Amino acid sequence: MRALAALRPAPLVFLGAAGRTGLRSGKSGVRLKNVRLTIHRFSFPAPGPYTTLSTSLIEVQLKMAYPANYRYTREHEWISIEGSIGTIGITDYAQNSLGDIVYVDAPKVGDTVTANATFGSVESVKAVSDLYSPVSGTVTEVNESLKTEPDKINAAPHETFIIKVELSNPGEVDSLLDAAAYEKFIAEEQ
Repeated sequence: MRALAALRPAPLVFLGAAGRTGLRSGKSGVRLKNVRLTIHRFSFPAPGPYTTLSTSLIEVQLKMAYPANYRYTREHEWISIEGSIGTIGITDYAQNSLGDIVYVDAPKVGDTVTANATFGSVESVKAVSDLYSPVSGTVTEVNESLKTEPDKINAAPHETFIIKVELSNPGEVDSLLDAAAYEKFIAEEQ
């Protein structure tokens, strides 16, 4: 995911009437964590001689929490370990930076992958990015649904895997970032 360095996540944008954001806090409202809210107010002359049309542009960027039981690479892949099997996908930061994913190129079952080496690519409307394996091993499963529905990654990046690998060197996991270190890394990258 090294091509992501020049890309930045696009904010979710909501338009609403001035003074009516729909966001509330307190007991009756919705509590949002890890949200950045920016309000821009614009006024435009309206067709009538003494009226002004006002509107507010509200930008909300939600930050998805990174699962604490996953490990992460600096190239924006995640891995979840269960026994000797590693499940690999791309992070929310990566999919936000890429935009709408339209194609995923993954290895076949039985292929070997090497830690820090490319194993496939992800193509979006913005760019094509290489995928880097966080560990070495043999591919045991490929998410075949991504051939017809690659946008599943955009909808649920931390639940949608690309490949599963039987680890040949479990110690490689120790060199990966934990969730807190990854969040610090992406904060510095922005």
